[in-house]
Amino acid sequence: LTAEGRLEIDPTLSPDGRFVAYSAGDVSEMLVFVQPIGGGDAIPLAPAAAARQFQPRWAPDGQRILFVTPEGAFIASRSGGSLQQLELPSDLNVRPGSDSPITPLARVYGAAWSPDGSLVIAAQKQPSEPSQIWLLTQPGGEVRQLTGDLNAYGSISVTADAKTLLLVQRNSIAGLWVQ
Repeated sequence: LTAEGRLEIDPTLSPDGRFVAYSAGDVSEMLVFVQPIGGGDAIPLAPAAAARQFQPRWAPDGQRILFVTPEGAFIASRSGGSLQQLELPSDLNVRPGSDSPITPLARVYGAAWSPDGSLVIAAQKQPSEPSQIWLLTQPGGEVRQLTGDLNAYGSISVTADAKTLLLVQRNSIAGLWVQ
């Protein structure tokens, strides 16, 4: 399918099986690309979003792709048109008791769609705090924290019935957990 001579990671098939989305590039620049399975050119999904883009995840409708960057999580249309940055909870973006932004801003370490596409589940981290799991209603609605403990979370997957999350929990040793 590809032979570009660059690092290509995180492949994921569209729900209809006609396209693949993946991250490609080098250490300093990884972009998400969409390519038809039957051949054709790989198109960068959102070249202006950030220099390092990872973990593309197709929405169940096959029209949108969720991906993460060091600057946050984004949703783009499959054709690369519209781009939406997911809204982080306001307390993750500013210092307590201040209006000034935290530097660096909260980071997203993983994200996934709910099976019906109405929610994004994300692992977000505030500086000097462990990453926690958040539910973000789509499009652009309510944000709710699922975890609030001393564990750090990443890499999220959701079962088809939306009753179970599979995630990586990182303490001194990483482990897989089902909740």
